[in-house]
Amino acid sequence: IEIKKKVIELKYTVQIMVVEGEFLSAENIKMISKLGKIDKIATGSDMYEYYAGTYATLEEANKQLEKARKIGFLDAFIFATNNDERISLENARILLKQQSLK
Repeated sequence: IEIKKKVIELKYTVQIMVVEGEFLSAENIKMISKLGKIDKIATGSDMYEYYAGTYATLEEANKQLEKARKIGFLDAFIFATNNDERISLENARILLKQQSLK
């Protein structure tokens, strides 16, 4: 019998906004252009989430979050995923701690 260990694959994504409709204001386009590559994901009916990067560490994500907030995305935040499943930052911290104990 083979028991597979669950692999911890944490990533941190900076979400900058959610917008109804596909079109952005000129101001949002100007602000987004200062952040580099942006991912746009359709969620639900005519809603779009905008991400300013996915990072291997919380420190890297925090740098991009700080940049996004300075540009004007004041509601930007970071969320964590483990194996592409969204989890809380607290759960990510717990997983990291468990991983470091092994």
